[in-house]
Amino acid sequence: MAKDDYFKILFIVLNDLYGHLKDGTRVQLDDISPETLKIPDSYWLSIVKNACEKGLITGPKFRNTKSGLAVVNLDGMEITMDGVDFLQNNSQMKKVYDILKEMRDWIPVV
Repeated sequence: MAKDDYFKILFIVLNDLYGHLKDGTRVQLDDISPETLKIPDSYWLSIVKNACEKGLITGPKFRNTKSGLAVVNLDGMEITMDGVDFLQNNSQMKKVYDILKEMRDWIPVV
């Protein structure tokens, strides 16, 4: 699975948001930023916008500009109950989880 696979990025974003929801901590956007994930801003915005439109997350506000899609506000980004259900029950999300878990098991702990 490529490091920039759409479903992998979506999994990482949703999983991080869900972890913060369960812990009762504030989301650290730097942990799921395009820079951290090493993907273009426009690709990240598209994934987050689609997740918002599907009701998987709330918070971000977007607008179209002459140069493309722009985010107006990322504060308060949270996973929804539909997002939690998607994360836990979608077959593609389970596949990504299994691949990432297997990769983690291969990496030696230093």
